[in-house]
Amino acid sequence: MNFLLSAPFGGSGLSTEMVDGQRISASCDQDLTKDKWQILRDLTDCKHLFGLSDRALMVLSALLSFHKEVKLDAQDSLVVFPSNKKLSERAHGMAEPTLRRHLAALVKAGMIVRQDSPNGKRYARADQDGSILRAFGFDLRVLLARSMELEDAAAQVRREKALKKDLREEVVLTRRSISKCLEFALERGAAGPWLDLVETFASLNMPIARRIELEELKELHRQVLNFNEDVHNLLEKMVFSQKTSGNESHNERHKQDSNHKTNIDSEIGFPKKDHEANYKRLSDLEMDFEATPMQKSKWFEETEHSYQTDPPALLEEEAKRSISQDLDLSAVLMACPDIAFCNTSGVGSWADLIEAAENTRSMMGISLSAWQDAKQSLGALSASVTIAAMLQRSSEIRSPGGYLRSLVARNGFTPKPMINSLLRANLSDHAH
Repeated sequence: MNFLLSAPFGGSGLSTEMVDGQRISASCDQDLTKDKWQILRDLTDCKHLFGLSDRALMVLSALLSFHKEVKLDAQDSLVVFPSNKKLSERAHGMAEPTLRRHLAALVKAGMIVRQDSPNGKRYARADQDGSILRAFGFDLRVLLARSMELEDAAAQVRREKALKKDLREEVVLTRRSISKCLEFALERGAAGPWLDLVETFASLNMPIARRIELEELKELHRQVLNFNEDVHNLLEKMVFSQKTSGNESHNERHKQDSNHKTNIDSEIGFPKKDHEANYKRLSDLEMDFEATPMQKSKWFEETEHSYQTDPPALLEEEAKRSISQDLDLSAVLMACPDIAFCNTSGVGSWADLIEAAENTRSMMGISLSAWQDAKQSLGALSASVTIAAMLQRSSEIRSPGGYLRSLVARNGFTPKPMINSLLRANLSDHAH
């Protein structure tokens, strides 16, 4: 279709966008009509596809307000010609330099077409009856011509937003379910790789970006659902196993109680006599763990030839008896990460944890007598785990020394509930 190309006034040259906009405007269907505000709403929903900002849409809204009719009709003159002053007033007092910048953005996006007069002014020529013969300003016909395109683009954006909302909700709900399942398993000391699952879950439980891409959200959704299925399958096996073992343990409880000491000896892997001797030496080490690292190393070398299991394994067994068979060092460090900074070489073993607790208790204001009472009553390992848990919650404890003494005074005290509480708190923090 042939059309009269309108060149810009002044030193500005033609651009591809100007030519395309005028071509689309000239090809507009003469029977086309549409609500101007609906077109603006559609463009608002998909503005990012055309590189337009909220301020640019404010200027477009002001331009549309100068067209008297609610609907844009292809048979009408759709050129509006307000002065910059009037346009600025309807754009809530926008500064003229800013106004010109956003007008240029609308032209570049192909939403309006400039129809410049011979002198660059905006005006209209009318006949004797007042009918406009020709107007110079901004042509809105291209906006009407692209109305179907904008409607389709807005519909696609709305569908994507709805899908994102659904995916985001399902991810949040599924992650909440996973978090509760992991808490459930940790509280009951379930057998299985639960601590490894907690670490893996941390990477899937990061906050979701507000402007996350749809494909990225779909991938996160897929990973979370697969992880949720793995956790639930493992949890079902755990529940079934507990039901089965519960029936068997009811019949075997008396026999297990009578042979409990013998079983411990056989699990460690050395004769009863040697075990008692080495266990006594380990107890001595617990009572006075202020030995130097060289002294500790010498003790390990001396005891290495007394039994088949290496000393860290013996310390591990003692830790399980002193604390709980349901806790290990990785669980303690995951619940109480701050204790690792209290030892120059970090915490990689139970011995490192005890040394870190020794360093920490004076910093916390716990007297030597309170610390020795705790070690004598609980054992060095349980006392050290207790110190680690107290350090993690130090901001909530007014008198650490008195608090430690109150814990020691409790019959049957174990730090396991403190560790589990901290683990649950960490999981809850990640979920939010």
